[in-house]
Amino acid sequence: MSELIRHRKVLIAAAAGVGLSIAGIPAFVLSVFAGPMTRDLGWTLQQFQTGGLFIALGVLVAAPLGGWLLDRYGPRRVAMSGLIAFSAGIAGLSRVGGEPWTFYLAVLMLTLLAAGVLPTTWTRIVNGSFDRQRGIALGIALSGSGIFATFGPGLAQTVIDAAGWRAAWLTLAALPACIALPLVWAFVRSQPAVENAGAPSEAGVSSAAKDMVGMTLAEVLRARRFWILVASFALVSLCLGGFNANLVPILVSKGLEVALAAKVVGALGASLIAGRIVSGLLIDRYWAAGVAAAAFSLPVLGALLLMGDSPSTAMLVTCVALMGFAAGAEYDVLAFMISRFFGLAHYGKIYSVIIVAISLATSGGAVLFGRIRDMSGGFGPAWPMVIALCAVSVVLLLALGRDQAPVARSANFGA
Repeated sequence: MSELIRHRKVLIAAAAGVGLSIAGIPAFVLSVFAGPMTRDLGWTLQQFQTGGLFIALGVLVAAPLGGWLLDRYGPRRVAMSGLIAFSAGIAGLSRVGGEPWTFYLAVLMLTLLAAGVLPTTWTRIVNGSFDRQRGIALGIALSGSGIFATFGPGLAQTVIDAAGWRAAWLTLAALPACIALPLVWAFVRSQPAVENAGAPSEAGVSSAAKDMVGMTLAEVLRARRFWILVASFALVSLCLGGFNANLVPILVSKGLEVALAAKVVGALGASLIAGRIVSGLLIDRYWAAGVAAAAFSLPVLGALLLMGDSPSTAMLVTCVALMGFAAGAEYDVLAFMISRFFGLAHYGKIYSVIIVAISLATSGGAVLFGRIRDMSGGFGPAWPMVIALCAVSVVLLLALGRDQAPVARSANFGA
């Protein structure tokens, strides 16, 4: 029986978890809230986007904590408690006051509460349940963020128009606890802690110890390949983070009405799904670094389109789709390469280190794009930067070479 069929319930739960956690909700609705919150609270766009830096600061603590909890307690308990905490964190954004520091504090608390629902948790669940079809399984699960991106911004805008931005945050806060949590409870079963993997079984050898193999974090930190991955993914994340966080203002600056801009954001979600699925299929069959390099070339084309003075709506949709496809491939390929290169024994800790770098770059990109708009009156100076940084990212990926560590078989985390 196909792995996809056998573990389909795991994929459903993981996809819901991805889409309704920190990889989905803040990432794709913050640009919708930018206009209403800055107008209501009297902030500049840069002040609003500075909240992204506090996401990065939170990730500095949340990622290592989440990775340790994951390796120590297993994904089921971490995911379930994390979804409840994350819902509370999203609700906290509805209580922001007139001073920017209240927003920064709420964003920081949200990120800390999201320690259990970072992509580390969901990719660990999938990597532990799939081997031969690991790439496409990661693609399907990580498509949850793309699915949310197709309806989340529109949902947020609808509630904002009807009841205000505070009610919209409360509406979004209900989704993880009411949808993702029951699915994880029903479809993801418990996994023994890594620390207990050495306990003897009846045969004298722990089955978890036999299956859970891979490099230690100390070994990985000395590996050239690891730092190439960090640098390459951080550079492209800076560009994509700046674009996604400012997407509605970018589209409005190109002449679209706010309502139409929010609808065009839906193209980002559709292209994210395409990026997840297509890259997942390809990395199961071809050189993963080459697949990532091709995907990370697409923002260069998107930036070239945005350099025009009066792009048509169709051109803007195409640009959004190109950026979304690259973003869709990003976490899919990263999780695959980490599992193949370094194994799963210390996956949570290793992934968390890279997530910190990516989050810092993503948040820095959001603030940088906002600064560029405030200083120059538009986003034009950002596009040559995107072209240069993505080109460097592609070169770094190609420098990884074609050799790949053996596949590390892992314990089964799914149902």
